[in-house]
Amino acid sequence: MERDAQIKPYADVVWPVEPLGHRDGRAVRNKLELLDAAHVKPLNDWVRRLNLERSDSLTSVENVAP
Repeated sequence: MERDAQIKPYADVVWPVEPLGHRDGRAVRNKLELLDAAHVKPLNDWVRRLNLERSDSLTSVENVAP
């Protein structure tokens, strides 16, 4: 009970109106390059295969796993 009193309701979160980190194209390119870094490449390859199996497109919004 005491711990619950310390947790703020989710509705109190203030979200930015505009994206902050993705305004800089260099930051976006850096993140995209990291998708195929050695330590995460196998996982991202699996997600790409999964998305292709679930849909005939990697860009179908309804079937794309992040």
